[in-house]
Amino acid sequence: MANYNLYKNINPGSLRSAASSLKQKLTTSQSKLKTFNSSLNDSIWKATAKGTLKEACNKIDSEVYSDLINNLGKLDTVASNVEKYNNARDKALTYKSYLDSATEDTPQSSIDSWRSSLNSEERTMESCEQAINALM
Repeated sequence: MANYNLYKNINPGSLRSAASSLKQKLTTSQSKLKTFNSSLNDSIWKATAKGTLKEACNKIDSEVYSDLINNLGKLDTVASNVEKYNNARDKALTYKSYLDSATEDTPQSSIDSWRSSLNSEERTMESCEQAINALM
């Protein structure tokens, strides 16, 4: 059975916006680091110190910035799955209400259709939850 209480207070649009803003800031900072690194010259830095500093800049650029930017990219996927989960949850709740309000006069075909749709939406919710957990 799907968990209906997940991601209620998460706004996928805000999540995407925050991730985009952070990516932009990181990209700008990464660019400044590359400019700084390329500006190091022999008239200011002695060979050993310059090499150490350049190596540190390259490591920050290739490992730290890349890792942060990649993980922020995952937030877009999380936001999409949260949005998909929330839509499926809303539909599932609608089908549950239809089933709860069914009477003996409700055609069996309608009840079967609602149950089938409810199961489909719950599978979507579970799939989204698994996808989000896999990214964490």
